[in-house]
Amino acid sequence: MKFAERINSKYSNILEIPLIHFNFNLQDQNSSQVNLNGLRISNNEKDKIVQIFTDNLSIHQVGNYQKWEIFSEDVYYILNEFQKEIPA
Repeated sequence: MKFAERINSKYSNILEIPLIHFNFNLQDQNSSQVNLNGLRISNNEKDKIVQIFTDNLSIHQVGNYQKWEIFSEDVYYILNEFQKEIPA
């Protein structure tokens, strides 16, 4: 994924993680299951983690949280790089 390559200078550890998605329809007795892969991307210290799935992007600071102004730099950096993946 180009996104992971673009943020590699700050987030260099990339791990594919499985996601199992179940779809339930109460009107239909047949549920469906879809197996998907997501990405967990972290920095070398593993205290900054980005997770990406088909319907979810999450940005985490694990420990060493100081204040929003510092964490927001990472959040905006990730969001700005991720939006480059969205076609205009």
